[in-house]
Amino acid sequence: MPAPRFAAETAALPAASLEEVLAGLQLTVPVPVGGPADEVTAADDAAGPGAPPDAESLHVRLLAEGRFVLASWLMQAQEAPAAVVAAHRLAAHAVAMRSSAGSNAAAFADTARQLDADALSDRPDMQMLVYAASVRAGLLSPTAGAAGPLRDVTPGINKAGAAVEELTEALLNAIYSGAYLTARSTDAVAEAAGAEAEHAALTGAAREMLLSGPSRTIRYAAATELWQLWMAAGGFLGAPLTIVASGSRSLDDLAVVRERVRELRSKSVLEAALDQDTRRSSSAKRRQRIEAKARGKILEWTADVTDLLTKWVEATENLTRPRPRARGWRTRWRSCGPG
Repeated sequence: MPAPRFAAETAALPAASLEEVLAGLQLTVPVPVGGPADEVTAADDAAGPGAPPDAESLHVRLLAEGRFVLASWLMQAQEAPAAVVAAHRLAAHAVAMRSSAGSNAAAFADTARQLDADALSDRPDMQMLVYAASVRAGLLSPTAGAAGPLRDVTPGINKAGAAVEELTEALLNAIYSGAYLTARSTDAVAEAAGAEAEHAALTGAAREMLLSGPSRTIRYAAATELWQLWMAAGGFLGAPLTIVASGSRSLDDLAVVRERVRELRSKSVLEAALDQDTRRSSSAKRRQRIEAKARGKILEWTADVTDLLTKWVEATENLTRPRPRARGWRTRWRSCGPG
């Protein structure tokens, strides 16, 4: 199984401000028995300057330092239960998350769907890791699917007291209501002007894609047919591009495009859509799966569309959010169902 990729998203968000918000929740992630990081270091030194730390000590240190990507690889190398590996991956994606429609939000949602919370019933450390990761993901993205793991691990977490249950209920209500955090600039006028210009540029780029996209061809005819189907006005790519090209700033349109970005950034969803729509677009003589270079070209062009849609989501969020009255983070509310 290939090692997961955790994107380092580059949106300019003040991480320290988010940490202040989360610090107010007083969430503590326990680490496995073995002592805090300084004791581990002392034990390692006692073993000799050239002696590598044992796996448990290394795991403790990685968690203490917040290096969840390396911790997930360590767990996978040790053939830990799938739920334990997934818990570390959720933490890694949550830490790397910087926007509501980024690749880490989509990867968090994919991993959350695969998590078996019951398998962590005897691992309060992993339950708390999942809980903290879900809090951060839920606060940053309404499409990260954080409500599921947050809800599923709460019965075990609730043993800590009624306060955790009340906190979880408040967080779930916020997630179900579509509340999420966005960054803001101290120079609101300059920010607004930049967002206006970027939104207009993205609108023009979407129109160009809609005009030129259907005429692009691939040597394999079935791949060309699929691309044209996707780029049609109501197609998998054409539908969100049409919204962007219209210059819309509607919160409903924003939610639709953000959800399509989540699907496009999910490898499993994208691959399934490609295969399913190939059967719809191809003639009876060409129902085989699109492979090799033709498949790669479709995915390459799709990535270009995904990047544009992601930038539009961020630009539209900047334009539609209320002007903040205080420094730091604020919440945006939108009516939406659980997800």
